[in-house]
Order: sequence, then C-alpha cells, then structure tokens
Amino acid sequence: MFCVCLAHASQPLGGPGAGNGVSFIPDSIKPLTIGDTIPQDLWNIPLQMVQAGQEGNTTVKLKDYKGKLIILDFWATWCGPCVSEMPHLLKLQRLFSDSLIVIPVTDQAAPTISTFIQRKKDSDTTGYWADFSSLTSDKILHSVFPNQGIPHTVIINQAGQVASVTVPRFLNRENIHNLLRNGYAYIPKKREGRFEETLLSPTFKDVKTYGKTYYSCITGFTDGFQAVNMEYRDTSRNLQRITVSGLPITYLYAIAGMAPKKIKFTANRQILLVKQPEKYTNYLMDDGQPASQDLAWARKNTFNYEAILPLNLSKDEWKKKMKMDLDVFFGATATLEKRKVKCLIVRRNDNIQRAKSRHQQPVVVLNGYTYNKDITGRSYLGPAASGAVNYIHQVKIRDLVKICNDPHAGLSFGFLPPTFDESGLDDYLDIDLPNNLQDFTALRSILKQQGLDINEEERELDMMVVRENGYTPATDSLTCTKFGYIPTNNLKP
Repeated sequence: MFCVCLAHASQPLGGPGAGNGVSFIPDSIKPLTIGDTIPQDLWNIPLQMVQAGQEGNTTVKLKDYKGKLIILDFWATWCGPCVSEMPHLLKLQRLFSDSLIVIPVTDQAAPTISTFIQRKKDSDTTGYWADFSSLTSDKILHSVFPNQGIPHTVIINQAGQVASVTVPRFLNRENIHNLLRNGYAYIPKKREGRFEETLLSPTFKDVKTYGKTYYSCITGFTDGFQAVNMEYRDTSRNLQRITVSGLPITYLYAIAGMAPKKIKFTANRQILLVKQPEKYTNYLMDDGQPASQDLAWARKNTFNYEAILPLNLSKDEWKKKMKMDLDVFFGATATLEKRKVKCLIVRRNDNIQRAKSRHQQPVVVLNGYTYNKDITGRSYLGPAASGAVNYIHQVKIRDLVKICNDPHAGLSFGFLPPTFDESGLDDYLDIDLPNNLQDFTALRSILKQQGLDINEEERELDMMVVRENGYTPATDSLTCTKFGYIPTNNLKP
C-alpha cells in the first residue's frame, strides 16, 4: 500500500491567535526555500514542545540550536511513513550528537502527542522514543516551510541557510557527514504535487524544433519524486499530460485500466503469474512495513510513466496506449478477467444470541487509531476498556466487511481474500477484534461468538491477471498471499 500523507493546510496566523499563546509571524518572514537564509525574527519566535517523561509544555526557540545542523521533520501520528522513519532520524542525531539536532514538528495538539509518546515508550525496544520530543500545535513553521504532504524534512545548515528540502528516507550517515564537513551532500530534493517540468526534455537545445512533440516514456525510480498520479489538460497547446511516479508494476497497470471496476484496487484482486511476485507489487515485509518504505526495494521495483498526447485522445484511448507501453517495457501482459478464486463469506448463525451495542457513537479502531478513509482524519484513541487495540462500537457487520476490503486498512488486515457480507444482519454491534488482525482463526472465533460464521468459498470475480512472458506455472492452483493470488507451487517456505 502506498501512502501519500497529505498535510493539513496551515491557517493564517497573528491577531487573535497570539492572545491564546500562539505566536504570530512578523510580516518580514515569508515562505522559505532552498538557499534562503533564516530571518532573525524566525530564530526568536517561541515554539511549544512536549517531551517524553515530562509534564506540560516547554517553550523553545530555533536560536537555542543555532550553529548546529538542524533537521525540521514535519510529521503526524496518523502518518505511517512519518512514524516508521522517525527512529532513523533519531539514530542520526545520536551519531552526530554534538553537531546535529532533529526537531520533529506537528500541527497536532500536545495532549495527542503526549499520549502517542507514552504508547511508543511502552512498546519500544530501541530506546529512541524514551527521550523523544516534538513541537506541537505548530502553524508557524508549517507556514514558513509549506508542503503538500508529509513526511517533509527541512535541513538548516550551520550558517543558518535552508540547505535541503527532502524526506527522511534520503538522509543517511554519509550525507550528514558530508554536510557537516564540506557543506554539501547529495540529498535529493522532494518534489510533490504537479511537476512543472516533464520527465524528458529536448536533447538538441542549441537549435529550434518546430511543430508539436508527443511522446510516452517509462523511467526507473527517481530520487525525491513523491508518488503522484496526475492528469493535466492544456487547451492552449492542444495537448494532455499524464504523469505517474514512484509506483510498482501492478499499480501502473491499474491506472491503465486493468483494475476491476467500481472497487478499490488492492492485492486480493490481482493474480500474478510471474516468477518473482515481490518485484511486481507492494506488499507487507516481515517487520510489518510496506515494501515501498524500503528505499532499496523502491529503487529497483517502482517506476515513472509519462505521456504527452493530443488533447482529443479519449481517456480510454490513452489508457490503452499506456497498457501497450507497459506490456512492452516489462515483458508482461495484463488482462481483466473473470476468475474463480477463494473468498471469505460472512453469514449469520441464529443459534447464537447477539449482544446489541451499548455505545451511542460508531467507531472503528485499528491498532489504537480511529479508522478513516482519509488518513488525515485519523487520531489516536487507544485501547478499549477491555484492553483490545482493535475494536468496533456501534458498527454494522457489513461496514466491518467493507473495511476488510479497503486497501487503506491493508496494514492492519494484511492479505485476507476478498470478503463478502451475506448475513443480512442490520444490527449495530460491539466487537473486540483480535490484536493480530491477520490471525484468521482468531477472527473466525470472535465472529462466531457474535452469531456469525465466516467461511472460505470459491466465487467468480473480476481480477487483474498479470502474465510474465515465457513463464508457465506448474499448476493452475492459486493461493491468496500478501502479493495477491499466485500459483501455489510459487509459494516460498
């Protein structure tokens, strides 16, 4: 699952906000970018910080760290990549403790961050969260360093200049060392939103080229590009531009029209008849993180696609062209087919009495966070009174089934087959789900207590089928895995 964590828009500052303990930005401070010098006024603005193991807030100023290499890391508790990459930054701070300071920055309120820090400390085995601190309720730095998505990382050098705008995954011991020693390091610039430049440009720049230029291209992973899927129509130049960046093969095929219609594309709706399925799709690694978070994997297995095409080409036509390009480039063929696959079917068992909900408000909590299709709408709620970290209150079973099939919940539910509700049940329920949502046996046992049976059955479904040229599976048998459905003989021990 690819996650582009969109940041909340910063609100105007000053005036009434200052009366509530929120500093305002002097008119002299404007949004900054690479090469700009930090204004003196910004160094002196008080900022609110919470620290692990400390009650209440601490007021700090950027000038407290002047002369060091400063990493401002914009994050939020609901942003999976932000949280997973935080220990990496904290490790760098320990390595360069005399000359580097990492300052996490969030617009979330202090109580939310304090609760989050305590939870991370309780389950932490690395020690990095024990002395964690973060600026909270921030609007100032969000306005000075605007961004369209998080994580978002700003580096201020010892001379007080913005040295880089990037993301944590591109920072390592070598480039921090080079920055400190030489004042320069290869740190890819973060590019997000609509790319102003095309992926390709004319080679012969010393002469004029006449007439329109149309093209399509596929390139490998490009450092700094954030995952985007953009369609842009330019009526003045009679062209349209399609740009997709940082996605694996199956995701590109989905954009090219090979995903089942009217459902959210997820791994359990694809069949991979390929030698190495781990090269074709994003999946959960052994540590529970998506493969896309691993930079080495992303550099090998994600790609960019761009096409500059005539404006009158229909969406179906450019998708057909994109699919042809992908087939040629990857040596594979994708089709949309009806195939019989094993699914999970939920039915009611009226021999068991169901307990009605005791709650007034509907809530779904996965791993302590409220579930929301919009990840920016998630918040940390913590365990239920029973201690369960995954639970539903005042929720219908059909809504739980929808969440099981939602790719945005994939990090929690793992690789369940397509799941369908045929219970006909309209009651609101309270259910404590298994702590490990990928434990199907435990999930079945818990649903059984609610008078619900969940069983595996074959159903004919629309599936994306990707066939690698020259590969013939030894068996027609398919098994649902974290990569999707793959030939059973292709399973690895």
